Amino acid sequence: MTYKMPALLAWIASSWIIAVAGLQGSAHAEEEIRPIDIVAMDIARSVTAQGAEMLEAGDIEGVVDQYIGTGELITTTTRPDRRPTTKIIRGKDNLRKYFKVAENLRELAPTNLIDYARIVAPNTIYMTGILKLTGNDEKVTRIPFSQVRVLIGTTWKIVSLQVIFQEK
Repeated sequence: MTYKMPALLAWIASSWIIAVAGLQGSAHAEEEIRPIDIVAMDIARSVTAQGAEMLEAGDIEGVVDQYIGTGELITTTTRPDRRPTTKIIRGKDNLRKYFKVAENLRELAPTNLIDYARIVAPNTIYMTGILKLTGNDEKVTRIPFSQVRVLIGTTWKIVSLQVIFQEK
């Protein structure tokens, strides 16, 4: 019986080492990569396409109506020679004043390219992308954006939209 004890102890020790190593490995394992959220991407493409159509038509009321009452537009302007500047435009009256510029966008063909969209909570979607503005001269301006929308009734309303303008 005594000759089997070292073998038994070796087996217990090796089993314990394997078990501990397995636990350590699982603690450091990478999270599972989730597939693209197809539903969120479809929603994001649809709502941003509607917004682009409104911009192109110069429909200020339509653009502003995409926001909740306290919705906000955050603009960040970057310049190579200075620190970035940020403005926050909050509420429909202030948004209406800001989007007065939309009347001048009729000469541009806006297109939204969605990079990422995810439903992050019930009735809440987060998305990022590029607003691509193409002029009559075929010059293209790309404006990165991110936004959060909430579902109110059957409409996805903007809670917050951040755009980044890059000056040269």
